[in-house]
Amino acid sequence: ANKTYTKKKKIKKKMEIVERAIYHEKQKEALCGVHAINNLVQKEEFNEFELAKIAQELDQREKEIMKETYNKKKFESSNVDNSGNFSVDVLRVALQQKGYKLIPIQKFEQHENFYNEKVEGFLCNLAEHWIAIRKIGKYWFNLNSTKVAPEYLSDTYLTIFIKQLEQEKYTIYVVEGLKKAGAGTFINNNFDPTTYLREYNKKVEEKKKKENQLHQIYMNNQLQMALQASMMTNNNNNQMVDDNDEELQKVLQRSLYEK
Repeated sequence: ANKTYTKKKKIKKKMEIVERAIYHEKQKEALCGVHAINNLVQKEEFNEFELAKIAQELDQREKEIMKETYNKKKFESSNVDNSGNFSVDVLRVALQQKGYKLIPIQKFEQHENFYNEKVEGFLCNLAEHWIAIRKIGKYWFNLNSTKVAPEYLSDTYLTIFIKQLEQEKYTIYVVEGLKKAGAGTFINNNFDPTTYLREYNKKVEEKKKKENQLHQIYMNNQLQMALQASMMTNNNNNQMVDDNDEELQKVLQRSLYEK
């Protein structure tokens, strides 16, 4: 039993070391665009203030180009919204300023095995959410900021995953100019896909369990509030009935007296 426990502990610790070696920003507010490009370059190279400045500059250019139109109606930015969602143009400019380039995936799809031979990363977008997919060493990872940890993608599943995103109407870009990830050698020497996936799935289940518990607590609180509101309404209605009965008695008494 002690040997089994020690072995499990070693496996868990090894996974945690591997996980920490991969740069993976988690979701904060609506800043998935910032998280995605930082996860791509595997370091904190961009921030929301820098991207907001780029959005402002793009807005100014648009105003100048469409000056007459915008004089007639209120200008609404298409480059950033109030919650911090940035457009693809903002992310493209931010990446270009650091030497990276976004290329639509369609320009590459005629080449076989380009996922593993020519490309280091993808940037994917659907509506207001951005996802980074990154090659680290010889392994691929889904670095979606909403994930509990980097999700390992086998070579076969990577191709399937990209096709799945396309079917779901994601816009997918190949990111050129990415250097080999700094943690690549360490990951190559220490990463065990089978063990990692097993531990990763445990984390996912733990997260789901916690979310379900929080949801249940929330629903119970909502039910309790609804019951309290209902009881207050009933008490008020009963009070109104009592008041009406009292008023009716007074009217009847006055009627008898007048007779």
